Amino acid sequence: NLDPASIADSIQVTRSGFDGQFERASVLTDLGTSGQVVFQFAAVAPGEAGNGISLVFTKSNHGGSSLPTVTVSGRQINVDLNTNSGNETTASDLLTAMTNSAAASSLVTTSLELGNLLARVDQNVSVGAPLTLAGANHAKVSSSFNAGSNVQLSFTAAQTGLAGNGIQIAVTKVDRGGPATPRVTVSGRTINLELNSHLGNETTAQEVVTAVNGNATARALVTARLNFGSGLTKLGNRTLTFSPLRLAGANDVVIQPGHLELAENGREVIFRFADNLPDDRYRIDILGAGANPLLDENGLPFNGGRDQSVEFRLDLAPRVEAVVPQPITRTSTGALQQARNQIVVYFNHDHLQGDTLDPVKASDPSFYKLYLTKGTVRNTDDTLIPASVSFDATTETATLTFANDLQQLAGNTAAGGTFRLRIGTDEAIPAVPVTLTPQNDPGSSFDTALDLAANWSPNASPSQSIVISSSIANANPYLLDFPGASDEPGHREIPSVQDHVPGGADDRPGITTIPYNFRLEYGFDSRNNVLLNSITENQKQRAREVFELYGNYLGVQFIETASQGMTIVTGDLRAINPTIPTGIGAPYSLSNAQGDLVIMELQDFNQPGDDIYGGDWFRAAFKEIGRALGYGPTTELPGLSLAVDTQNPGPTAEPIFPGDADVLHGQFMYRPESNDIDLYQFTLTQTGRISIETFAERQANPSLVDTVITLYRENANGTHELVARNDDYYSNDSFLELELGPGKYFVGVSASGNNQYNPTIEDSGIGGTTGDDPSTPNIDEGAYELRLNFRPNADDSLTDSTGVVFDGDADGVPGGVHNFWFRTQSAARTLIVDKSAPAGGNGSLAAPYSNLQTALTAAAAQPNSIVRIVGNGGADGDLTTEADNDAYEIGFNRLGNQLADGPRFEVPKDVTVMIDAGAVFKLRRAMVAVGSTAVNVDHSGASLQVLGTPRLLTANGQVARDSNGQVVEGSVFFTSIHDNAIGDDTNADVSHPAALPGDWGGIWYRNDIDSASKRFDWENEGIYLNVVNHADMRYGGGDVIVSGVTQPVAPIHMTDSRPTVSYNTITGSADAAMSANPDSFKETSFHTTEFQQRGAFTADYTRVGPDIQFNHLTDNSFNALFVRLRTPAGNDLETLTVPGRFDDTDVVHVIAENLLIEGVAGGPISQVATPPTQLVKLDPLTGGTLPLGTYNYRLTYVDAQGNESPASDPSRDITLTGGQTAVLLSQLPR
Repeated sequence: NLDPASIADSIQVTRSGFDGQFERASVLTDLGTSGQVVFQFAAVAPGEAGNGISLVFTKSNHGGSSLPTVTVSGRQINVDLNTNSGNETTASDLLTAMTNSAAASSLVTTSLELGNLLARVDQNVSVGAPLTLAGANHAKVSSSFNAGSNVQLSFTAAQTGLAGNGIQIAVTKVDRGGPATPRVTVSGRTINLELNSHLGNETTAQEVVTAVNGNATARALVTARLNFGSGLTKLGNRTLTFSPLRLAGANDVVIQPGHLELAENGREVIFRFADNLPDDRYRIDILGAGANPLLDENGLPFNGGRDQSVEFRLDLAPRVEAVVPQPITRTSTGALQQARNQIVVYFNHDHLQGDTLDPVKASDPSFYKLYLTKGTVRNTDDTLIPASVSFDATTETATLTFANDLQQLAGNTAAGGTFRLRIGTDEAIPAVPVTLTPQNDPGSSFDTALDLAANWSPNASPSQSIVISSSIANANPYLLDFPGASDEPGHREIPSVQDHVPGGADDRPGITTIPYNFRLEYGFDSRNNVLLNSITENQKQRAREVFELYGNYLGVQFIETASQGMTIVTGDLRAINPTIPTGIGAPYSLSNAQGDLVIMELQDFNQPGDDIYGGDWFRAAFKEIGRALGYGPTTELPGLSLAVDTQNPGPTAEPIFPGDADVLHGQFMYRPESNDIDLYQFTLTQTGRISIETFAERQANPSLVDTVITLYRENANGTHELVARNDDYYSNDSFLELELGPGKYFVGVSASGNNQYNPTIEDSGIGGTTGDDPSTPNIDEGAYELRLNFRPNADDSLTDSTGVVFDGDADGVPGGVHNFWFRTQSAARTLIVDKSAPAGGNGSLAAPYSNLQTALTAAAAQPNSIVRIVGNGGADGDLTTEADNDAYEIGFNRLGNQLADGPRFEVPKDVTVMIDAGAVFKLRRAMVAVGSTAVNVDHSGASLQVLGTPRLLTANGQVARDSNGQVVEGSVFFTSIHDNAIGDDTNADVSHPAALPGDWGGIWYRNDIDSASKRFDWENEGIYLNVVNHADMRYGGGDVIVSGVTQPVAPIHMTDSRPTVSYNTITGSADAAMSANPDSFKETSFHTTEFQQRGAFTADYTRVGPDIQFNHLTDNSFNALFVRLRTPAGNDLETLTVPGRFDDTDVVHVIAENLLIEGVAGGPISQVATPPTQLVKLDPLTGGTLPLGTYNYRLTYVDAQGNESPASDPSRDITLTGGQTAVLLSQLPR
């Protein structure tokens, strides 16, 4: 096994820095020939492993004709040159000797850079002085100082890696009037080298080397060396056309691991990366030699003491990095102009040479589909807007041009247009799904499965789904008793004392359905006063959990009603038994003989911990509801059985609900006999992705069946194999999604618990706990819908020049599509904001607003308007110099005064704010709010799009570069008002401190208040307008007052919201870089009733939480996404109340305490009210016509229009005897 202490320094991963080459250590020498012959010795091993290899030259008379002698000792190569007269070593001899030496060739390569192969090299070689290879991954520059080809000086950066690139040596010359050494001064990263040009005293090459290396400040930046030539060569008399000299070439990047550990087997090292890796060439170095080799646990070095390197290339798929609809640009005069009929798509830069987006495909309109959504997720009414496409390989942008202004194409209505741009494949929108209601029950074996071929063509184009409506219902009654009877072995049989299962064996076909309720009035006291239920909401939830647990194991299913079935009460036991003793202590609970009333004694359960899960009230309810279901006492069993009267099993036993004996007896009384299996068969002729989903609990009229779906594949030899299975995904509904190849497949649908069937045999199922109840012929408790969606792999898609398929969803895997939503408005309702514009503008392109608050106020008065905020170049008109760009100022300064653009940035109701590249926002004690922050302030329908870009384009459409030639990003900046490095401001607090983490909050996307208030929300329509892309966010995470409560706001802060957050840089936050509450991770497929009720369709996209990709998070309190569980007041925990999933692997998720998932226990809640009959009194009378006998009554509600509710439960029985011939019903419900 490996020594874990040795792995940190012995394993390195390096990338080439986009030049495709790894830097190698080397040394140049003329071997004392004054530049007549120049050799280069370069390390074979790339990277810093080659630094330190040395060559030592000696010379001697070999006594005749022979090549130089070459020996190797460790990392030192010893070369002895021949001085024998007439056989002196030549350049050719040295090359041959070095090449012939296997040991030397394994360390270095030798090349003649200058001179004649026949020239002698033995005469003036420096004997014994080592030549050491250096400079691997160090920036460097070489120059002859215009002194000719026989002399060369080099300057090598002291720091490794990219930090050395860009250092400059600015050379000047001055006549110093006599002898003088060169002057060396340093300013930042520039070394100023002043040569002496005085005739006869000109600065020499060696004097330059000595002066630079003798200056401590300069030496901290570079090391000078005379590579070859004479040190006496005069440089002070040369022309200076070579100046300045700029160091470059150190492109290799050593990747620091985010996490490094030794695997459990002791032989594998796990190297986890802190960031996404770009396209590049990579090298893994495992050191076996040197000071830090990889060791085994016995201290032996790796690979016998030899290094090993492995190189590989990472060729990632192309991606979309930004989309800018209707782009606004500046002319050469600074005027704004908008291309209202265009959309610009920015692709990522592929750094590997020649590996760019395929220009032919990138110009093909079939891969760019713009849909007018009409404001809904339903795609059957979407309109496809055709475009022409122009791809620019230099800027790596595709410009989509349309026939007219996009707002005109949207109909030019006051509401504006809402579009979805779909990029990546040539697929069409899926067709409307077909529906199927089988006339007969689908078969339960492979031979009798329902073949869907006649109704569904999964291989068709466009793709199409099928929705099948069926039911889980036993075709034949199950006649055998389950084990658990009192007369079976293992039971104590004392009939006169106790009966474990007084309910008897299950003699009802199918699954039993039992309603329950928490109605207010439940009985009478001894004085005939109506008793009121004191059950708390927590206790109701505990009761629902009791029913859920029983239903999970037994063949019984429950439904909550207003007044039907079993009534659960916290109250007075005397409503059942008027003579029972009351007060604190036993008895704690009671149920009546009919099993329709369960009471927990009010006085025994009034402590704070009584109504928690597993607490005393919960245990009493579990036992008493069990009694109502038919359980008897089992006092001989240990306390883990819920039918035992013991309230607590003791401190050492962990309770299990229900216990083994409870399950055994319960299944005897309620058989889990749901055995129906519905098998469906389909055939695929191509590879694609299938989703299989059941809808039962999520139907408009929910059913009670808890489904499980199973997928089988038929093999070539006729056998079948199980491919996948799912029981619960969306609560009790099932879901599978996976990629399938061609073949014949079978999907089985059954009730949960019935999952061990063998489809080679008909009717082989048993064990299901839900399904149709035959006793309710008008209600189908087993009804479900099965939806099959098959999406064949696209015929064609965008690719790069090497054929790698476009990564549309940016998950790191080729494939998928990129979706981008945006809105349009007329020019009159598009309000432009430009901070550099003169005051008094009207929001037009010609006269923009210069104040953000003015623009937002104007937008609030024009619903559905768009506010477009642009960047500016500041005093120098150059957008790439961010320090002087005019900033938008929001919040309050230290003096308590409002900043220039107002105290807050709140997007008004039904307004979309779009922020373009280069805009600068400086804030303090403020945030950007999207969505309502208070119930009484409606900001619903608001959206914010931060539209930064990966690169700025100049007025003539070229990529903007800085003074070092580096591409300038088109970031949108959010920073502190105290940040002097970004943006020019008008803050009156001129002596402010330096910017600090927490100076401002962040961007808060929230839908919680609007959703709770049933207000409009774009996300509920499957439209995801909110996006933060290519933003540079600094010093956020501070406290902000929101609705009177001071609370921290993360730079990206999400509450029940799912924005797109991509390609951002977030630094210096006092809080986590991002945060979200649990419900922000909701998963939506758009196939549920709420989306399908306006017309069936098949969605071609889903949404799982926020879409977070390729962000760079550094120096924040958490470089992560913090899952917020505490409410602002800090007292309550938020729970996950929606189907949710974490799928953003690009960012670490921090969960600081237990995340509770809020289940929906207790079955569905019936929304239909029926009259309660618990309090109805029945008294016998005379004077009627009823014959003698026993009677009960059911009641219904009838409204003024004659509409009648379902019937109630039966009332109490009354028996007429003697002369009684009528019944008086009193205390009827109202």
